Amino acid sequence: MSIDRNEVMKRAEALTDAMRSLDHVAMGVLLAPESIVWHNTDEAEQKRDEFLTGLEGLHAACEAAKCTVELDILNRETTANGFVQTHRWLFRPPAGTAIEIPCSMWVTLNDKGEVLRLDEYLDSTASTALAALLAGDASGADQDAEVL
Repeated sequence: MSIDRNEVMKRAEALTDAMRSLDHVAMGVLLAPESIVWHNTDEAEQKRDEFLTGLEGLHAACEAAKCTVELDILNRETTANGFVQTHRWLFRPPAGTAIEIPCSMWVTLNDKGEVLRLDEYLDSTASTALAALLAGDASGADQDAEVL
C-alpha cells in the first residue's frame, strides 16, 4: 500500500476528533466495514459494530454523568501502513476527581484510507476508575489510578 503522509495525518486527525467527541457516527465513517478493534484491557478483538455500540454507550454514560472529555495528543507518527499515536484522555466530572487515562494506539489503514485495525493500549487501573465514576461509584476508584 502506498501511503501519502499528509493523507495519513488527516485521517489520524479525523479519527482523533471522532474519539475526542465520542462520536460513534463519525467513527463509523472512518472504520472499514471489516475493521477490528483490540484493547489490551480484555485482549478481545471487537468487530466494527460492536466497537461502535461500546463507543455510543461511553458517550451516553459521560453525558448522564455530565462528564467532559478531553483528549490531548502526546505524539503521532506515520508507519508503513498507518500511524501510531500516544495520547491522554481526561474525563472530568462536574464534582469530584478527574480521571486521566494514558493511551497509545497502533492504527492500520486500508487502501481507501479507512481504519482496518486499531490496537489500543490503555492504563487498566485508570479505566477501572473511569468505569466506577461513570457508574456513579466514586468510592470504587482505585487509589493507584492516575487522578487529578
